[in-house]
Amino acid sequence: MRKVIYALSLFGLCFITQKATAQFSPYYYNKHEVGVSVQGGYLGLQNSMPYGMKSDGGTSLGVGLHYDYHLSRKFSVGIGGVYTMSNAKYQASRLEGSTPATDWEGEKFIFKYRASSANEKVMLNQVNIPLTVAYTMDNNLYFRTGVQFGLSMTSEVETTFNQLETEGYFPQYEVTLPFPEYSAFGSFGTQKEKRDIDVNTRIAWVGEVGYKYELAERQNLYFGLYFDLGLNDIKKSNKAANTASLVGYKPIPEESRAEVVKNAAYHNEAYKLKSYAIGIKVKYGFGL
Repeated sequence: MRKVIYALSLFGLCFITQKATAQFSPYYYNKHEVGVSVQGGYLGLQNSMPYGMKSDGGTSLGVGLHYDYHLSRKFSVGIGGVYTMSNAKYQASRLEGSTPATDWEGEKFIFKYRASSANEKVMLNQVNIPLTVAYTMDNNLYFRTGVQFGLSMTSEVETTFNQLETEGYFPQYEVTLPFPEYSAFGSFGTQKEKRDIDVNTRIAWVGEVGYKYELAERQNLYFGLYFDLGLNDIKKSNKAANTASLVGYKPIPEESRAEVVKNAAYHNEAYKLKSYAIGIKVKYGFGL
């Protein structure tokens, strides 16, 4: 019986020694790794804006879950789910224009408008699915690249007109009416409109470069710089919207009045929503 105990003890010691040696071997690696990440950075628009608007960019924040399968110590393939909250801003410092119109009594006139500025912000909440490959060097520098599919959750566009003023010029009478407000003429101060929008699935090329810090056995902390380049226009067209001008006129004959129509630059046919992002990403990974 004593010999059996000695044999089992020796076998157990050899097994533990082999595992410990493997853990610290330069050729040992965990095939499976799961991780959580946080990221944040700048979001920019690739396209030009209608109505002479200029883009100010915006921000992009995200949290994610990741899984990597290691083909070797240096190469791995990964998949994940990253929830991002992004916004992009653009504005026109001075807005002024005119458009032909007809009032509720059938009189033709020129509808004129002006505003000290017009600002717009697009807000996108998406679940992103990255499919990537990664390479880690001997000095723990790593590179990652792949494609990412973004599924829309909720999206909005908010348009703000500052110091909005309108008037009607009737050439047949050679008269300009700066009022009344029920005719959609007057000074309206700050006007804000928020609308829900639908967007298409976003396809992007993503990449990351950074450093892997080994916290402990099977635990790693990744510090990286990432980029996210949108490859397609995700705006869904809204052909029903009349966006010949950013501000319009709408008569309501049954109520003997009219109202000012405040359009979104987003709904203009020339508008395309292609974005890119750059920022910092931190990920904690645990090997299985």
